[in-house]
Order: sequence, then C-alpha cells, then structure tokens
Amino acid sequence: MAENFHTNPEAAVRNLFNKSERLRHRKNIKRLFEHGRWCDFAVIRMVHVSVIPKEVKVSHQVLFTISKKLSLNACHRNTLKRRMREAYRVSKSLLCDIKSVRLLIGYVYVGNNKNSNYRTINQSIHASIEHLNSLYTNTVIC
Repeated sequence: MAENFHTNPEAAVRNLFNKSERLRHRKNIKRLFEHGRWCDFAVIRMVHVSVIPKEVKVSHQVLFTISKKLSLNACHRNTLKRRMREAYRVSKSLLCDIKSVRLLIGYVYVGNNKNSNYRTINQSIHASIEHLNSLYTNTVIC
C-alpha cells in the first residue's frame, strides 16, 4: 500500500514552491539586479542579494528568467523555466541552513538549446545553492 503524508509523518515534509517564494515585486527585482552579486554555473547565471529580514516575510524569494534571444519559441522557454523551478524545488532544502539572512535570488538561463536537459540544469542549480551556503552560513546580520 502506498504511503501518503496523512499516514506517514515523515512523508509530510514536502518540497513545495509556493507563490510566496516567488520574487515578483518590482522594487525587489530592481534591487536584485542593481545591487546583486553575479555567479556563473554551467548553463545558469545566478544573481543574489541579502535583504533585511523585515522587508521580506518568507525565507528566500526566487526569480527564473530566460532571454528571448536564446529561444524564440515560447514553449521551449516555458519548458526550461519549468525545469529550473523543479530543480530549485528539489534542492531548496539545502538553503534552510541559512536562517540569519533573507535572500533574493535570480536564475538566468544562459545555455544553448543543446544543454537544455534537466540533468545539466539540476547540477547548475544544486551547485549554486551550495555556493550560497558557503557564502552565508557564517554571516551574521546585526
């Protein structure tokens, strides 16, 4: 018999990507791209900035984007964004170690169509989350 989160309390911890975790306010997006630090990981370029915990109510907010120049086909861009969201959703539990800082994170797809498989995207996002852990685990905000 298949276990669900009602019968097994360990299965109740699910990795969800809620609407509150999406970066969608213009002020925060502007702050991210003006003051953020850029890092490259294979097919993904990440920009991140830490904010005061009072300004952002959820732990971290994330933005996913793909340039129209890289893929003119909207269906392909949506597929790539879906893969990036899924890779982040699976790996975001590693970001829970960072509790002293609230992060605004932006993922920009910079690869070509040949590198658009899920494995490459997942490795890039996982590496970026490990990089954020190494940067912010020892940071203390006063």
